[in-house]
Amino acid sequence: MICPICNSFSQNKKRCTECGSDISVFSKISDISNVLYNKGLSEVQASDFTHAEEALNKSILFDKNNINSRNVLGLVYYETGRISLALKQWVISSNIKKEDNPAIEYVSYFQKNSKEFQNLNESLKMYNQAIRFTSQQSEDMAVIQLKKAIDFNPKFVLALNLLSLCYMMQNKNDKALDVIKKVLSIDSSNPQALRYFKELCPDGSRLVESIKIVKTNKAYDEPVKFEPKISRKVRDSRISKIMELLVFIAGCVCSAAVIYVLVFPGIVGEKQEEIDKINEEMLVLQSKYDEEKSKDFENKFNEAQKENETLKAEIANYQKQTDERNAVDQLANAASLSSKGDYTASAAVIDSININILNAEKLKEYEELKSKVYKREAKNLFNKGQKSFNSKKYQEAKETLEKSILYAEEDLTVKYNSMYYLAKSLKELGDTEKAKDYYNQVIQNHPQNRYKNLAKREVAAL
Repeated sequence: MICPICNSFSQNKKRCTECGSDISVFSKISDISNVLYNKGLSEVQASDFTHAEEALNKSILFDKNNINSRNVLGLVYYETGRISLALKQWVISSNIKKEDNPAIEYVSYFQKNSKEFQNLNESLKMYNQAIRFTSQQSEDMAVIQLKKAIDFNPKFVLALNLLSLCYMMQNKNDKALDVIKKVLSIDSSNPQALRYFKELCPDGSRLVESIKIVKTNKAYDEPVKFEPKISRKVRDSRISKIMELLVFIAGCVCSAAVIYVLVFPGIVGEKQEEIDKINEEMLVLQSKYDEEKSKDFENKFNEAQKENETLKAEIANYQKQTDERNAVDQLANAASLSSKGDYTASAAVIDSININILNAEKLKEYEELKSKVYKREAKNLFNKGQKSFNSKKYQEAKETLEKSILYAEEDLTVKYNSMYYLAKSLKELGDTEKAKDYYNQVIQNHPQNRYKNLAKREVAAL
């Protein structure tokens, strides 16, 4: 194991072969972490993610450097739709061990698939919005947001649980039960889903039938693009750790007592003396360690805080880079559509670009492309609107010409030509007040006298 005093590898679990420090208690703590890891791994393989999460978090609490626990905990978060928490565990794991670590592949996947990560992020925003709607007693709006969130992230257990609650509040119990079954098909011991189930079936008469449906019905399985697997090394590690545990239990009754206290809190009676003895050893060792390494401990604590801040900054930077790449990709797509003459599609893409994250060079490119595309699209829309008006399709002409005006800010001739025909369309639709307003704008601002005179005649005739 790694000696916590000098950070060197020691083959002896009782005393460090490098610095000679007593590390027996730390060895026991490390073994406890591995026991909890194996327990969590078993729960994962049984699709019991709730209990797996509890065991793996305890494992990390005892040994923060247990990368196997962090990697599998990340998989638990991923399988239940909590992607940001999964990435946090994998980033920490990859920083602890930078080679031959599955977490590196998991993080790399999301770096290469920014669109999927953006969709998952959108699902979280929709879930938060649904919570606000629910608190405002707007269950209908909440359901809409939750359905969209689940479309982006089909295994988002939090969103599924909230959706079932909204259905229950709307007295749509059959729909709620379907969602609850879907949650239990993902996480068989999810406490919130089980609680909702008991509310819907208080007599338990449908419990056996529903659990059977959860285990056998594949209709609720959602395909996902990314399915991180537990590596062969991790599975082999589980077997080796179990063998090590059997040897350890056979030789160290004291450690078994500690494990029973942590994992099975009810089994403490006859082992109390051994537990007290181990606690005394831990206190003595901790006192000695505090005296000799208090300054080193403070430095490590500060390093841990810095690592946490660095991690937050990395995640924020990663999100910023993802947004920037998306904006640049959209700009390239708009340029490609423009080069093909599809100005309608190009204008739609331009409208969706977040220009606040573009650098100066790309912003200049955006403005040039926007000016070109908007002028072409404004003219196309004017021609379509004029044609619709001449065909007496006045409502269609009105909608098309309004869009033309929006795109024609830099082409005054097209802008006020569109206003003139928009006014004529509104007149035919019976909205004379708006028609008169547009005619007056043409009279005041049109660069050509011909249209000014035509507009004056129209106003006089109203």
